[in-house]
Amino acid sequence: MKQISELVGCLRPELLPKSSGQQWNYLLHLDGFIAFLTSLDFHTYPQEHISHFLEHLNDPLKADLELFCLGKDVEQSRLNPQLKKFLKTLEPSGLIRQENNNSFTMYPYSIYVVDGLIYVADIPNAMMNVYFGLDSLALSRRCHVEYLPGTKFLDLCGGPGIQGLLAAKAGAYVESVEINPIASNVSLLNATLNNLKQRYSIHEMSLHSFSSQLQHTKYQRIVANPPLVPIPDEFTYNRPGHGGVDGLQVTKSILEFAPKLIADHGTCTLIGMCGGNEDGPAILDLLDLLSVDPQLQVILCVLSEVDALNNSNWLNYLTTSLTCYGHKNLDKKAIAEIYQQHNVSKYSPTLSILHEALKEALTVTHHK
Repeated sequence: MKQISELVGCLRPELLPKSSGQQWNYLLHLDGFIAFLTSLDFHTYPQEHISHFLEHLNDPLKADLELFCLGKDVEQSRLNPQLKKFLKTLEPSGLIRQENNNSFTMYPYSIYVVDGLIYVADIPNAMMNVYFGLDSLALSRRCHVEYLPGTKFLDLCGGPGIQGLLAAKAGAYVESVEINPIASNVSLLNATLNNLKQRYSIHEMSLHSFSSQLQHTKYQRIVANPPLVPIPDEFTYNRPGHGGVDGLQVTKSILEFAPKLIADHGTCTLIGMCGGNEDGPAILDLLDLLSVDPQLQVILCVLSEVDALNNSNWLNYLTTSLTCYGHKNLDKKAIAEIYQQHNVSKYSPTLSILHEALKEALTVTHHK
């Protein structure tokens, strides 16, 4: 099998057959794949549930799950003949590949089913390049995108596109900003599969480049799911996750320009994970400065608190995760000392909402 680095840049969304997403959805419905995935409780990656149930399932559903969710090579003889024939039409796009002339693979990608969308992103792994996770879903479900006809919608750090795609499905005209060319390519593929290209455009560039070219553009809805994992700058980590030692490295950039783009009666919603201490999360200071603007109301929801020191679960997780990036013989005590040097002892998942001021300038809620 090829290395992931050889595969992630091989997608050609423009070579997908017309209406391929609609046909794929139909064929997966016939096998029970869509019904199975939508029945799972998405409080963790569906792959965990699938692996648990797999031995109790039969083909073609079992073969579909192995191929489209678990990254396995699957013999073509195990597939529904109609699906087998259809998958061959996807080969020019690079999404499906034949291995040894008798099997298919979709590795390193997986299909997710999100509110009726067929959505492609990485299979969960420690070095995900095209990221989709629980925070992606958390943001999309807090943006209330059920009905947005004609709305101008901006998706910052859009990744493979779930927030923007759901907004486009609800009738919005979406602009997505994503610096990772692989992720932006996958988002275009997702828009094509779901017949949303006419309402979905991508700016493949940095946030700085995007903000510097704007003049008087305003958006009714702005969302952002920036890299948010609080990683000390001394360590290498994947681009979709590295948020700097306080988790706010990219969030700070967004807060410098995004408030100026909010249209009348518009909102800007950011999800994040930031460092802090006994006085509260560090993002509170940033939002407090924004609240000086009399036309802006800021709401900060602190969803929980996580201990970052004292042999915490967070330090254990971080050490394991960093090992995947080649960091060996890590000393958890030394990492904790780096956090302390930056006045960080806790981390908090947060949700920040900025919109037209109607009452208090800054509201903070804690959910523990």
